[in-house]
Amino acid sequence: MGKSVTMKSLLLGSGILCGCSVLPQTVTVDLKLPPLPPELPHTADNGSAPAVAVYENSYGVLRKTEIPYSPYPVSVEIRKKENAVVLVYPPFALRPCGGFFNGSRVMELSWKGGFLAETVSSAGFSTPKSWNPEALTHRIDGNPWFYDPAALRKALETGTVGYYTMKKKPRYPVLLKEIPPGIWINRYPHDRVTVDESGEFRTELPLGYEKYFNPEQNRTLSLYVTENGKIPFMLTESE
Repeated sequence: MGKSVTMKSLLLGSGILCGCSVLPQTVTVDLKLPPLPPELPHTADNGSAPAVAVYENSYGVLRKTEIPYSPYPVSVEIRKKENAVVLVYPPFALRPCGGFFNGSRVMELSWKGGFLAETVSSAGFSTPKSWNPEALTHRIDGNPWFYDPAALRKALETGTVGYYTMKKKPRYPVLLKEIPPGIWINRYPHDRVTVDESGEFRTELPLGYEKYFNPEQNRTLSLYVTENGKIPFMLTESE
């Protein structure tokens, strides 16, 4: 009897018997993913490939789960909270696409939204409600990862997000030689470099590590941009 009363008290305290819901609400959302570059091989007949979705669960904790990267909407259950982060990491080690929950049951993710969502989630703090991520995406021109995530994180932390929050990082000339000819696709798939028979790979990149893929050659080009102009690089077989 004592055990029964104790259990009943616990259930009442947790809100199970009183009809109250103490858990944050979740909602099923259909994710519409941006198309992958047609040059990349798909691993299934329907054009889908394995990907990893990262989003806030009912407790506000970032959850990872495997989903198909598909031309058709993919359903996930996320936390029903304004501006909850949603990220999808595509196959082939591409940059993530992403977005922020705005109440709609259909979310159209984008590469620009992926940069913003990854920056917020990597900062380790909850998404502020007082900012408009969609407005910031309109300030992004070209490769979103050419923008400074530190400037965005600082603006979010201080509550000073505005028109001038998005700042591009300095870029440096890159010239590599003896690179196999063809189209080299950046991890941001709309950024490409075409190498002709001369074998010269020319572009401009911010400091740090970068990677390109050549699907036709099945090769990966990894490089590291430095200020002194010396750019170590490595060519490997794509996985």
